[in-house]
Amino acid sequence: MSTPKYSQIYTKTLPSNIMDLRDDAFYDLIRQISGKIVDSKQISSIASTSIVQVTVKVLENTILRAYSYASRLFKQRCFINIKPPNVPKPSFVWNYFGHLYKKPNEPLDMERVYCNICFEKIKNEQPDASFASTTKLISIYKNTSSTGNMKSHLLATHQVTDSQQTKTTNQHILSMFSRDRCTTKSSQLKQQLGHQLTLMCCRDLLPFPIVENEGFQDFLLSNKVVNLKSEIPSRTTLSPANLNKIYDVCYQKTKELLKPAIKFPTITCDIWCDKYKHRSYICFTIHFLDSNFQYHHYSMKTQPFDESHTGEAIKDLFLTVLHEFGLTSNNIIVVSDQGSNMRKAWKLLKVIHTFCIGQGIHNWLMTDCIPEMNLVPNLLDNVQMIINKLRYRQHELEHKFLRSNEMINNDLLSTINKAGELLDADAASPYINFETLDENMINNDF
Repeated sequence: MSTPKYSQIYTKTLPSNIMDLRDDAFYDLIRQISGKIVDSKQISSIASTSIVQVTVKVLENTILRAYSYASRLFKQRCFINIKPPNVPKPSFVWNYFGHLYKKPNEPLDMERVYCNICFEKIKNEQPDASFASTTKLISIYKNTSSTGNMKSHLLATHQVTDSQQTKTTNQHILSMFSRDRCTTKSSQLKQQLGHQLTLMCCRDLLPFPIVENEGFQDFLLSNKVVNLKSEIPSRTTLSPANLNKIYDVCYQKTKELLKPAIKFPTITCDIWCDKYKHRSYICFTIHFLDSNFQYHHYSMKTQPFDESHTGEAIKDLFLTVLHEFGLTSNNIIVVSDQGSNMRKAWKLLKVIHTFCIGQGIHNWLMTDCIPEMNLVPNLLDNVQMIINKLRYRQHELEHKFLRSNEMINNDLLSTINKAGELLDADAASPYINFETLDENMINNDF
């Protein structure tokens, strides 16, 4: 028998013939390592299979199983230590977020906080999964992260809100610009003013840094809205802190309005692109009639839509929005354009879908009719070019218009002044009776 290829491998503690693949002692070794039955008939000769490859493969499988078992055991023993910070009024998010611990006095990760709801859910639903494979399914934030991100996660994923904070914010919104200074503390006034200013910026589409402008601060001081500049909320208080609270209140109010049985509500969906930053957005708006046949419409969701605009992506986002507001797709009527991705999304959902008439008329005019008319496209292009130039030179034209009006007014004033001078000169001259003068001239002629 020829010498095996790997005869130089150290095998002092094993029988000398263990390197022969046809020996039963080798398969006894494999059974001990892997716990599996290996049949010698499966391998015909040493030339076709390497003992080193087989052994390494078995050892790799054994190590992977040991690692998987250790990881599952590690995940079962770990827990999230919920310990709110020692401050006067800690945020409610610390009732759901905490550090990862192995034992009560043995922390594993003190630099990040984990969502306990996600952790327990994965622990119950995937008990055999390793900890490393499930970390992506758990919301994890750094210690330096703001609580606003955690609140958004609790609201969007688990529908958890702070009922006490929502109630306080709701009272402030309902009592907008009506407060009693004699019975309200300065801290409460500052908080209430912050809610009111946030609403003002949202309604009028104003930037939040307006509260840091000197003119705006002087206006509040001169009208005795506040006594000191320190009582004016900062822009970081307006957004994201107050903005998130107001969103929670509006979200809860909208859900309450949608609770009554609504038969066949209509949801309009549209996707558009920002022409400046070229970023896509998607919007869902619900329309319905109440029992008194009063028309209502509310914007359910408007958010960036950076992913691929496929029918599956639109369908998944639509279902997420319906779930947030406690609706189902069984009795929904959807109105949208005739894009292929839209049609596919509604076909996958099996909902009633109608096309937008306005969008159809727009496409009919701009695509089918106007381009086919002679001279009309050129005329529209010229009109659009004139409009663009007028917009570009708007300030210059307004300045010239004001100057021309000023010149006309000056000319009119100078004419009036000259007429006034003539009248004054006539009034200062001796009085002449023109009727008597005419009779004397007639008599003289005769």
